[in-house]
Amino acid sequence: MIKYKTIDTPKFGARPERAEGCHVRGGTLIFDIRRYPAFLIRDKRGTLGAVLFNAENQMKAVKLGREQLAEALERFERRGIPRKSLECMILGGVPERKPQLDAWRTAGRDSGLTVRENDVATAFYRTLYFDVRAGTVEVYREAASADQGNPGSATLSLADSTQAFRETDSSGVVANATRFFREKKTFAGLEEWIVPEHASTKPGQPFTLWSSCCSTGAETYSYAMFLHEFFKRTGVGCPLQVVGTDINEKLVAEAVEGKYRTTGSEARDYRSYFERYGSIDGDNLTIGPEIKRFVRFRPHDIKQAPRKRRFNVIICANVFQYYKDDAREHFLRNFISALESPGYVFVGTVKHDMAARLNLTPLGNYGFMRKA
Repeated sequence: MIKYKTIDTPKFGARPERAEGCHVRGGTLIFDIRRYPAFLIRDKRGTLGAVLFNAENQMKAVKLGREQLAEALERFERRGIPRKSLECMILGGVPERKPQLDAWRTAGRDSGLTVRENDVATAFYRTLYFDVRAGTVEVYREAASADQGNPGSATLSLADSTQAFRETDSSGVVANATRFFREKKTFAGLEEWIVPEHASTKPGQPFTLWSSCCSTGAETYSYAMFLHEFFKRTGVGCPLQVVGTDINEKLVAEAVEGKYRTTGSEARDYRSYFERYGSIDGDNLTIGPEIKRFVRFRPHDIKQAPRKRRFNVIICANVFQYYKDDAREHFLRNFISALESPGYVFVGTVKHDMAARLNLTPLGNYGFMRKA
């Protein structure tokens, strides 16, 4: 039986990974599961454990949960560990994440597993330390907030320093987290509206996308691979340029190198892209020169006015949530000044009155705002 207990402080020197996908290994699994529930598995001998995690909506969470659980069970079976010797636990999740909790319950029930639950549907943000050999899971809990773990806790004003963003490495704060094909609706918006409009109204003219606050560049390369493949498939004859920027020069250097350790779900879901535009060996991905020639990275602080360059699309997916409205409006004005007409910007949630004041209109359900 997996033994659960809470701890009062994070474990010194134990740096958590940001949970995403299906992780199966021995030793100690240390994960930041944020406000979502996770599915834990351990064989009774303590040789192998698993942490399964996804943050999808209810329908997708059910499907992905079943897939992740099937993948984990297969990996246990390959090690000669039968299903009857497994012990399982669903852990965590705030009340608003009940759809994900129900999805894990469904996946466990459909797999015929006996699953205990602990600390579910309670308002905490969690980091877990799962010692597979000892069969213990220790959990550090903080009051749940969408801003938890971010520098400044989403109260940064325009006058606040950006030093925390500038100096943190790729495994530090949530602000620097990135993953491949992260904002699903942006890809739908590009495919279904933005690129077709550009090809129709500006045939042959360059299509330029700015991936701002890009961290180590996984999302930047995602847009480049997606657009290049889409252009090829549909015959769009526009030159392509994708620019990635970040305030942190260390992260920019990592992005230029283009080497990543993918999650199991990334390697499975996007393997065709990775094999087409790079090389993948297990979880290790190296971006190849064919796509790199369409991508440029450079340091940039979004507090500063951008260089005089016009972009068709600007995407800044993971920074606005940390700042107050005064800063958000300042950043938006900087982005708008760098947009073509028409042009599109994606920055997450923005108040309607701010968007209207800046003459931006929403683009359907894609999350983009349009500059006329």
